[in-house]
Amino acid sequence: YRPASGVSGLVTEGDPGNGAVLITLDDADYIRFDGSDGGGGTVIGDADWTIRNTNASATTSNRRATFRLINDASNNIFRFLTVEGDAAPTYGIFHFSTATTTGNDNNTIRYCTIQNYSNTTEIPGSAVYSYGTTAKLNSGNIVEYCSFIDVFGADAADIGNITLDAFNTAWTIRYNDFYKNTATTMSTGPYYHCFLKIDDGGTYVIQNNDFGSVLKKFKNKEI
Repeated sequence: YRPASGVSGLVTEGDPGNGAVLITLDDADYIRFDGSDGGGGTVIGDADWTIRNTNASATTSNRRATFRLINDASNNIFRFLTVEGDAAPTYGIFHFSTATTTGNDNNTIRYCTIQNYSNTTEIPGSAVYSYGTTAKLNSGNIVEYCSFIDVFGADAADIGNITLDAFNTAWTIRYNDFYKNTATTMSTGPYYHCFLKIDDGGTYVIQNNDFGSVLKKFKNKEI
């Protein structure tokens, strides 16, 4: 799926209702969402397609993912997209969910801007959240060359912009930029938020990510 050559400013959006996901890839393989018109993108600024979940319920648990991968969705590619949503912390704008046989494996998110739904004041708790299945780990997924903007779990304990919870392994997370444009106050705790949280698995590649602040004054620090 991609915009035709010469088409720009494409927007796909909708409110799927409380507790619902906008787009689900259920046991879906080798699907490509390419937001560059004509498929010729080379840098993150070539994104001509915005996909957003517009649900902005005041009840945090009602807000779910823009994309969900479930039941062994594998080898899919998301690139040159602006993906927006106000997902609750344990769902994420991209939600890698449970599996039936092998895991949701070898998917790639590349050259995407992942951020809060720009028409509301709600803040998503997590941009990429993965919680797999015992012995069917979500593995081999890649997140690279992306910008994560205004994602912050102010009312959730132990969460990150990218959260790899239980039953994950061997992800690659590199050359990404994480920052906030505005300050956010944590709710009464004990809560904390981090840019990247890994709870399980091994053989991860974490390389050359930039972690910024409100003014991006720490942007040149890399991990």
